[in-house]
Amino acid sequence: MCHRRVILSRRTREPTGGASAGGGVLQGKTALVTAAASGMGRAGALLFAAQGAHVIAADVDGQGREDAVAEIVGTGGSAEAHAVDLGERSTAPSLLSHAQACSTRTR
Repeated sequence: MCHRRVILSRRTREPTGGASAGGGVLQGKTALVTAAASGMGRAGALLFAAQGAHVIAADVDGQGREDAVAEIVGTGGSAEAHAVDLGERSTAPSLLSHAQACSTRTR
């Protein structure tokens, strides 16, 4: 199941945040970002979210991926965290299937 978290403004009941609320170039798209807990992965996740994408933040670092999702959601974006160790080949197919299912629902 694709989980969506959206923060609504108390005043207007509209989504808050930058491009994610106003229809960024990635509005309606899903971005699967690996290594999203820190560094370039996290920066990419934040950038995709700022442009309106629903972000699936995948990483082995539990606290880091949850922090990345909280930052995205806190600025009005849509994101979810997934525990994944891509060093284990068996984890990739289920992550990709989930991302594809989310992508299909957001179009």
